[in-house]
Amino acid sequence: MELSKFENSLVVFFFGVMKADGKVNYFEFEDGIRAGYISVGSDEDPIFLVFSFPKHSEESYLMLSDGNPKELVRQMAALQEYNENEAHLCNGHTIPTDNEYLNNVGWYSYLITNPRFSYKDLPLVQEIDGRKVRFHLALPITKEERDLKIKNGLEALIDEFGNKNRDTITFDQR
Repeated sequence: MELSKFENSLVVFFFGVMKADGKVNYFEFEDGIRAGYISVGSDEDPIFLVFSFPKHSEESYLMLSDGNPKELVRQMAALQEYNENEAHLCNGHTIPTDNEYLNNVGWYSYLITNPRFSYKDLPLVQEIDGRKVRFHLALPITKEERDLKIKNGLEALIDEFGNKNRDTITFDQR
């Protein structure tokens, strides 16, 4: 499987904005949905940018995490597939997950939010090979965090993150 010109351009963009080098690992899932990851950390502190490739839409879902990128890449593909085929996912949406890998460490859902929440240099929109791509951070959240967001709104959840100095990269926060 080869990446298209657009997909290659997206990877080059990610390497540039993350100031990373190395190789991209990418996979193709059901319905031709693709997702990949690059290492943006060090050998001593491995951190990965895990992302989906837009197929027909202009959205790309991503996360910065020290979790297992081979597990997380499936999740970004699932979000992309849902966005492409079911309903548009954008800022403020919460999406429950029944993924065992996430659930085992206490994650219950994703909050779709601004990518700058995890990395200030990630743009909201970028033209990539003639397409305007919107980037969305998929931030794992607990059941309690989701309940707070549903009951009191997104701002209350963001305030709670600030009060707790919520880490957005460490996967296992138990």
